[in-house]
Amino acid sequence: MSNAIENNLGTWSAHVQNEGKTPQIIVNGRFPTNGHKPGYHLVKNDPQGINPEELLLTLMFGNLVDPKGDVYFTARYSEVITTSEQYKTVLVMDPDGRSLAQMKVEQEMSVGR
Repeated sequence: MSNAIENNLGTWSAHVQNEGKTPQIIVNGRFPTNGHKPGYHLVKNDPQGINPEELLLTLMFGNLVDPKGDVYFTARYSEVITTSEQYKTVLVMDPDGRSLAQMKVEQEMSVGR
């Protein structure tokens, strides 16, 4: 079962990797464009929103994401987090505030829990 919420532009996932001493959240996206390649990357919004359990990210140059596009690009974001339960969902927007994707955060099971 996918952790993506319907109406995402492209394929997105978010999970917590908990292999070392500190957990990390990792967000991956694959999204359609018309072939423009300006250097897509995800940045954490500052300030974050009113819901502390939702990580807000902006896909830089995300305004070039086109649901009818046939050239796909990828972007990745990772951050060390305080606890593996810090974020429940992730919202990805373009610089103009258009929602590109929203997903639930998957928890990876670690050995010895």
